[in-house]
Amino acid sequence: QLNERANRIANSLIEKGVGCEKIVGVVLERCCDFYAVRQGILKAGGAFAVAAPDYPDDRVQFIFEDAGVPFIITTKEIAKDRQELFSRLSCTVLLLEELLENPNAGNPDTRIKEHDLCYCIYTSGSTGKPKGVMLEQRNLLNLIEYILMTRKLTPDDIVAEFASFCFDASVIDLFAPLTAGAVLYICL
Repeated sequence: QLNERANRIANSLIEKGVGCEKIVGVVLERCCDFYAVRQGILKAGGAFAVAAPDYPDDRVQFIFEDAGVPFIITTKEIAKDRQELFSRLSCTVLLLEELLENPNAGNPDTRIKEHDLCYCIYTSGSTGKPKGVMLEQRNLLNLIEYILMTRKLTPDDIVAEFASFCFDASVIDLFAPLTAGAVLYICL
């Protein structure tokens, strides 16, 4: 089900022109579909940058303008609540509900290379403005391989995901258990 939802999102994004080196913004609450969105962006060949729905407008605007995102994925509810903010941004807001309506749930035929951008995570900005850290596909792959070797995750394991979606730890919390076939439990 996760793969099918991610594929619907990926195929929708591909139709809109998302591909290699395109960073897609994400503003979502903690939910299962957050994982489908991140996977969908990657399956389209793009990269993701995340801002929490409760971030101040100036921080969200800075992150997405600095990253040069052409699209932001959010829900109808968040789009309505943050309408003023989204109207100031020079990107297109895509509604998750509409992306999931794509009839194509097949795996996209996307060529992803090791040096392709995977995601852009922004620092807290405690020393001034937040700074974007861009990671390549190979960075994520090496990290996940290391985690799988050291933690010995198996399909019998249950892993709790509790990190903020805006920080690197959430990427590890997602990809390591899914790669190992383990159960991922989202702490809300």
